[in-house]
Amino acid sequence: MRGPHPAAAPPRRRPAVSVLTPTRLSPRRAGFLCDLHADLAASGVDFEWIIAVDGPRRRRVPGPVAADPRARILRIGRQAGAAAARNLALGLARGAYVTSADDDDHLPAGSLAIRLEAAVRHRAGWVAGALADLHGQELTPSEPRLPPGEVAPGDVWRAWGCPCLAFPVGPTTLLAETGLLRRVGGWQGLPQAEDLGMVLSVTARTAGIMLDAVVYAYRKHAHQMTTSKEFGRLEPLVRHITYERGRLLAAPRAPGSPPPEPGTARPEVIPRHPGEPPSGEPPLVTSGPGAGAGLALPAEPTLPDCRVTGIMSMAS
Repeated sequence: MRGPHPAAAPPRRRPAVSVLTPTRLSPRRAGFLCDLHADLAASGVDFEWIIAVDGPRRRRVPGPVAADPRARILRIGRQAGAAAARNLALGLARGAYVTSADDDDHLPAGSLAIRLEAAVRHRAGWVAGALADLHGQELTPSEPRLPPGEVAPGDVWRAWGCPCLAFPVGPTTLLAETGLLRRVGGWQGLPQAEDLGMVLSVTARTAGIMLDAVVYAYRKHAHQMTTSKEFGRLEPLVRHITYERGRLLAAPRAPGSPPPEPGTARPEVIPRHPGEPPSGEPPLVTSGPGAGAGLALPAEPTLPDCRVTGIMSMAS
């Protein structure tokens, strides 16, 4: 009988934040992964970094990264995709909060600290911030799509408006309670837009905080996966699926259903020494009266005017 996976070995203490990074360890992106390591090392936050290697075991993690005791390497052994890699890493996360960072992107100074401080101070289930593009060494902030402040459950989907429009929250800017992210199922099982579905699930479940500070930067370079022809072909379909999921999650709650969850993490839960994870988390499903009575088939939802013209041709 095999023993536990090496990455499952518990760290010596429980960190405040778990950072999850799926990677195929492409040699062309190794330098970017080392840059991300430097960003995390300078964060000033007690973190662990779970690197989910989405591919064969023979691929090598850069030496400085592998030598850092805060980095835990999960070798999946085959290509499982970004959603599965992140969910496997989430299963190993020990931090009170969790966030994701891609292997070719950049965390500006203070990124983790700003989000963690806001989450603890406001007792919020999630915190997100502004995005920027990184061209060489130059940061170009993106146009904000949500005003800073508290965001009510479902408002992220309502701010999206249409699957053909830009998504209102940068998924990798989201820092969420680990227990909350697990309860909503982590990243949705799609080959792309898996992170949009994750954001919609988290932000429909509980209120959160939007910051105006830039906390994440997309690095623009020649080998981005999102610029491939295959990525563009699937994008209309996965956005339609994700938009419809968000609509269902943001639908008005039935009378007698439980209210949106409050944040469960508290300042005293952020670990300063070894300890157990918070207990007493509410169940994902609660019973309600009249289950199964008076069922009626729902009407087919009305799609936004843009439709998704490329979708039906894919299924023909």
